[in-house]
Amino acid sequence: MRPLPYAEAGYGFPESGQTVLNVTNGKIIRLLVDDEPFDVRYGRLLVHERELDLRDGVLRRHVEWESPAGKIVQVDSTRLVSFTHRSAAAILYEVQPVDSALRVAIQSERSPTSRRRQPRTIHGRRRCSSRLSPRRTSRPATRRVVLVHSTKRSKLLMAAAMDHTFEGPDGTVSAAECEPDIGRVTIGTDLLVASG
Repeated sequence: MRPLPYAEAGYGFPESGQTVLNVTNGKIIRLLVDDEPFDVRYGRLLVHERELDLRDGVLRRHVEWESPAGKIVQVDSTRLVSFTHRSAAAILYEVQPVDSALRVAIQSERSPTSRRRQPRTIHGRRRCSSRLSPRRTSRPATRRVVLVHSTKRSKLLMAAAMDHTFEGPDGTVSAAECEPDIGRVTIGTDLLVASG
């Protein structure tokens, strides 16, 4: 809540205003292919397909990308936001080598949405880039991240968590790290080209 002062009082003028904040962003997924970040601005995008399936309620993406070093990787993702459980969302992220073995690392991150945004001006006033204060983080586990924040003015609490399940070849490793404003799970493995 913030006061809304007026030069003159008037019927129906609200005395205070509210700001709706986004929950911490858990959609950030980074892929490293032989230590090169997967980024369509670099290398070559060989295939890109995106399909919004309203019947199943999912967004599917299929990408084949050649890194600047000439390694080709196939990335398939499926995103789901539950209408039954409105606070739940899921992402299925699949990575496969196309023509040669690859070392890959996938980072799944949860951080405040406004973390990288610049302060904005609203009604002549400068607004801070983050309205959340960290309250608690989970102890690092291999697959789970929990961040608890409160709003700076009203002190309302907001908790957001993400959990991971993954499959990979023998030797797949994972690690988690939690700081006051960011949580990250990293999964690394060596992928071989499927024979046949």
